[in-house]
Amino acid sequence: MNGHRIAEILGSQGNGHGSDRHNGRNAPVDPEARPAPTPHQPDARLLFIIALLAAAYFVAGTLSLRLAFINPSSTPIWPPAGIALASLLIFGYRVWPGIFAGAFFVNIVTAGTLITSIGIASGNTLEGLAGAYMVGRWAGGSEALKHSGGILRFTVLAGLLSTTVSATIGAASLYFAGQAAAPALGAIWLTWWMGDATGALIVAPPLLVWGPGLPSPARGSSNSSA
Repeated sequence: MNGHRIAEILGSQGNGHGSDRHNGRNAPVDPEARPAPTPHQPDARLLFIIALLAAAYFVAGTLSLRLAFINPSSTPIWPPAGIALASLLIFGYRVWPGIFAGAFFVNIVTAGTLITSIGIASGNTLEGLAGAYMVGRWAGGSEALKHSGGILRFTVLAGLLSTTVSATIGAASLYFAGQAAAPALGAIWLTWWMGDATGALIVAPPLLVWGPGLPSPARGSSNSSA
């Protein structure tokens, strides 16, 4: 191999390394670079809202259960139902863990067992999600109270219909756990439903009027555009 040929080979190898550097293959990594958060990665604000919701639910629920008289888990007024509904409408479905956690700890520290606490917390969470979905789908979501038609649909959907979910699951949980006798189920269900309906219709509206101005994380579909 002559000198001219060797020079050509060395030149091509040098150009190849230069191309690699030009294409960034050997470029140094910027230590300041951070991957952008994905849509499924919860941010700090969302976690804070979930924790705050759980705390508010727990405090309001603990105070409300002091009014229970038919059964320790059934009270004639339940403000947490309104707190849960308003939170879901304002911040979206992703805050549901705060409802479940708050409801679970309310029951586990009162007269509930692990099984009944899980059952009641599930019912309370599903009630809030059902109410938020129906209000978002048919009543204007967090803006339901801005027009008369929305107010009527909000009353029926959130106050009268969705509240049957928690009353039914809650009463059934108590019955199957041996904490409620069959003859008392009707009174327990009715008291439970009235308490949740009262909470949804009294507590949620002022929160919906005040809450939409709060900064919120990217929310799930729970408004009128759902």
